[in-house]
Amino acid sequence: MPTQPILIRNHFQPDDEYDDLLVIHEGVARAMEPPLVQVLGPFWDDGRGGLIAAASAGDDACGYINATGDWLVAPDLEDARTFSDDGLSRFRTNGLWGYMNLLGQCVIAPRHEAVSAFAHGLAAVKVSAAAWRYIDMHGQFAFDGSFFNAGQFAANGLAAARLGEQDQTGYIGRDGQWVIAAQFDDALGFSVHGVAPAASAPKMFGLIDTAGNWIVPPRHDRIDEFNADGLAFCLQKGFKFAYLDASGKHVLKDQSYHLSTTMTCGIVKYGEKTYFKADGSELDTQYVYWGTDFTEHGFAIGHGSPAAEDPTGIDDGSLIWGLVRSDGVFLPAPKEVIEVLSSDGALWLPEANTPLAPFLGRDGVVLLDRDARVAYRWRREHGDAGQFAALYDHAGRLVWQGRPRAEVAMPPVFFAAAPDTFLDELESRAAFPDLVRDMLAETMQKLQRHANDPGFDVWAAGEHDDGDGEDDEDDVDEHDRYDRARCYGPSAVRRIFRSYRDEGVNGAYQFLSSMRVEAQEAIYNDLAAQLVAQFGPGDPAPDHACLRGLYREQGWAVDLPAPLAGTEGAKELNRVWLVIATFGDSGDGDEWDEVWLSCSPSGKTLEAADGARSLLTELESD
Repeated sequence: MPTQPILIRNHFQPDDEYDDLLVIHEGVARAMEPPLVQVLGPFWDDGRGGLIAAASAGDDACGYINATGDWLVAPDLEDARTFSDDGLSRFRTNGLWGYMNLLGQCVIAPRHEAVSAFAHGLAAVKVSAAAWRYIDMHGQFAFDGSFFNAGQFAANGLAAARLGEQDQTGYIGRDGQWVIAAQFDDALGFSVHGVAPAASAPKMFGLIDTAGNWIVPPRHDRIDEFNADGLAFCLQKGFKFAYLDASGKHVLKDQSYHLSTTMTCGIVKYGEKTYFKADGSELDTQYVYWGTDFTEHGFAIGHGSPAAEDPTGIDDGSLIWGLVRSDGVFLPAPKEVIEVLSSDGALWLPEANTPLAPFLGRDGVVLLDRDARVAYRWRREHGDAGQFAALYDHAGRLVWQGRPRAEVAMPPVFFAAAPDTFLDELESRAAFPDLVRDMLAETMQKLQRHANDPGFDVWAAGEHDDGDGEDDEDDVDEHDRYDRARCYGPSAVRRIFRSYRDEGVNGAYQFLSSMRVEAQEAIYNDLAAQLVAQFGPGDPAPDHACLRGLYREQGWAVDLPAPLAGTEGAKELNRVWLVIATFGDSGDGDEWDEVWLSCSPSGKTLEAADGARSLLTELESD
């Protein structure tokens, strides 16, 4: 058997370039030209001592590569798919699909606008807008007759098919003749055990045998095809999730929507940290607090606690990253690891053919093997010609280095992002005193103009403008409009911090909420401390006229340098409030946490300014 290569992605590429893959074969690393972006499935033995895989160079450029990093078929194709067990791969060029063999030779010319993968010697190809026919491995039609829907043939020689759009579905044999009459609303492929999911009506699924008899009556909302472990995911009535075996027995049943629809290596995830085995028993994962689905390599990426420590009382923010083994053991990542590598929360999972999980380290990227040991390590290094990415193996041997650049950017931290990452209308915490000064000056100027200039419309001034005095609608989201609408005119408002998690991220990583709240608290406490140092202790119930109804808030009263007209000597009528407050909310699965700073007059000061303005208006009208 030829030596399988491994694939390692260069995560130090500039933002305008793909994170291309290195091919490492027998200890030699190679960056391909044009750059390799993705391998589309496993490497297959070509029968002549070599390997081949479909691959992408990005931007709809596909081809086929070998184990040493050569393009066997140049990436001039529009699409390519992995090989099937029959040894043929689909590819598309000039909008038409054909088939490639394991030597990278076109054996069925591209002439169909859509095709399926070969299975047991036959494949369906689209011959017209509403008709599919089956071909053999020579590209010849296997039998007469076309179908509106044409499924893959199973090992028992049956394929689900439907004649017309409004017709029922049945099963045909390899000669195209009906073996099980068209009688089903829907029908899926047969498993190796000789059973198939079928539906008598919408949301009425059961299991049938090769004679079309019901093994399980049609009473499920959904049943998927059987997986490699001989189980089929199903949805019971009442929105209960489950798995069925080939006899129709529920191995898992009556589970909530937290049960994953994906079972890999005989393990399925339930919720954030629970796993079930294919026999229905629960995997002992007492030190795991969150984990992914298992990968094809037999491990999951997890967030947990070392087994040697007592996890009692440890909150999510102090847990560490690592791998969950198929026996339930949590293997902590080395101390240099910060978190699992991701792109805005989308995890970088192991590459095809490569049982290595990428993690973000303190000085680069580390790739861990199944036992959470460092197999390879990416580092950003400096040379006379600039910075470059360097790849080392577990023994510290340099395997490959990239070309020098002016700057090589490290992948960003996502889960453990520093609080300052979420600063919004503040460049840095060090700039906070200047912002406070500017907001005080802005508010006091607005207040004086509001009181002394009847022609000044304070309600239209300062609304999230871009410097030209005009509101930029494209820059104001609905949340901004809502909060700014609650603010009275002679004021200044800045959103200092905002952490936003959309439904996908929030649903996938529920532990992230506490981490982001901690970041919010860190910013709030630090900036509040700066205000205390400058103005003294804060008032927990400030009498301000802006952004009312937020959460925890503190305020500091600041006297106007010059009193409003007619209020000389009345200190309580000549003050503005600096207020820092937190805010958090959720909707449609999204969540956000914020810190706001406002500067606005007190209620009495605003009344005094309104009174002075009214008096001037009356005098002018006289």
